Amino acid sequence: MGRSAAATVDERLIPHGAPDDVTDTVFDFRFRPAIGQIYDHSFCLDAGRDDLHLGARLCEPETGRILEVWTTEPAIQLYTANHFSDAMVAPFSKVVLNGAIALEPQTYPNAPNEPTYRGAVLRPGETYRYRMEWRFSGF
Repeated sequence: MGRSAAATVDERLIPHGAPDDVTDTVFDFRFRPAIGQIYDHSFCLDAGRDDLHLGARLCEPETGRILEVWTTEPAIQLYTANHFSDAMVAPFSKVVLNGAIALEPQTYPNAPNEPTYRGAVLRPGETYRYRMEWRFSGF
């Protein structure tokens, strides 16, 4: 994710306030680091809400496979379930560390309660439209 800011979160991971600069932090994905931390954070996308833009790109170096997520949403939530235990999944499943990732295009989490974020309230008579594309290559 070539983004320069992530939502500021409190101890309960509730976003609030102005986004934090991610330069030289574990949230700075602009230079393609491996994902190895535990993440449940919203990243502010550097584009307008009505424009389709690249939200995230995942690359698998051994095979060259690439997943791109394109969206008109202003943010993308990155979630890694590295805190799961075997007890939290089906009885015949096994949890694999770094075995899954979620990329969730969306408006800013907690936007209805945070005046510094673009609103997420849909008024009567209004229409909400968005676009999301998942693009795969390298197969």
